[in-house]
Amino acid sequence: MRISPVNNFISIGQKNSDRTKNIRSTYNPNFNEISNIYYQPVNFRGNPAGIVTKTWEELANANFAKSIDKLNFDEKEILIEDSFHKLDGMKNEFVDIFCKETGFPNLKKVTETMEGEILKCAEKLSSAIKAPLLFAGYDKNCSMGRGLALPGSDCDGLFFVFGKNSAPSISLRAEIGYTIDQKIINMPINHTPEVFNIDEIHNGFNIANQAFKELRKDLRATDYENFEINILRNDNDFVRAGDFNIRLGKYINQNEKTFISMISYLAEYLRAGKVLANNLDNETIKLIKSSPLYKYGNITRQEGLQYSVKSKIDARKELENDFKNKDLDGKYNLIKDTLLSVLGHPVSAENAKYFKNAGNGQDMNTELGNIIEMYKKLFGIDVIPI
Repeated sequence: MRISPVNNFISIGQKNSDRTKNIRSTYNPNFNEISNIYYQPVNFRGNPAGIVTKTWEELANANFAKSIDKLNFDEKEILIEDSFHKLDGMKNEFVDIFCKETGFPNLKKVTETMEGEILKCAEKLSSAIKAPLLFAGYDKNCSMGRGLALPGSDCDGLFFVFGKNSAPSISLRAEIGYTIDQKIINMPINHTPEVFNIDEIHNGFNIANQAFKELRKDLRATDYENFEINILRNDNDFVRAGDFNIRLGKYINQNEKTFISMISYLAEYLRAGKVLANNLDNETIKLIKSSPLYKYGNITRQEGLQYSVKSKIDARKELENDFKNKDLDGKYNLIKDTLLSVLGHPVSAENAKYFKNAGNGQDMNTELGNIIEMYKKLFGIDVIPI
């Protein structure tokens, strides 16, 4: 789940970008730059496989460009309609290529393909900035973390740490969005992963440790017990689950609150999240594991929600068998719905169970509603789901 404080968006173009102002900072690239890269006309004189792949790429990158709000509704609809018109006449080729490239319908293979793409992208960036990849991790409770992701899904809470380099961390986030294969994993350019360098990590944990020195003056033995109990909570009460982070935030400067929240992501991932790469040095690991964020931080709820299964995730456990039992039209329609879902379009009633969850984010009885309320208390400002 992506959550952003509504008043704290940062543009790549800002000088002296401040990592402490945002939890999901916004990047607004030049649309012409994107369109020149991604929207080249399909050449129908090519072979069928080339036509299918090019058309699929256009669909994937429509979602990529849509995220910067420069591809207007009509343009997007025309592109989608035109793309599926082409694919409708090449169902067999498209089903074959889609499955080979993504691993679908084996969702474990799909997830492995997505994780491989993430690491390939991170290593490419590492080489470009001449700084080693020190950490890569994400929320183990999202569909990817459960090994049940669909091709083109996003990856909740993706987090990278690189070694020292001269490039501002926020600019590196955009580079990941540009280089990743959008057909494999959806990474909108204005909501790319969190990227930090090692100096920022050390600074963040030092800030959190200083804040804890003030907080612990007000704590009783029962508070520590409750912090540990909250880590294992498996209900929708995100406010209570995140009680430690909320209380710690009262001793952190307003312009550093979201920065320290992201630092907590790293601590929680190292404690119990999905780790794709861990090359952190012993000094850094010691700093993290001795931090109160490692002991009590619970924004991402890695432990408590690991046994909570959403309806769509439960349905996906049967997707591979369901797919194999379908005829060509049925297989094609399921893949088509997968792409439509990524593009924010309604899917067919037949396949809706693989995509839908209950709740609209406004009802406090839903998971999203509670997440929003937790972040409001955490930051002391209004937030919006992304």
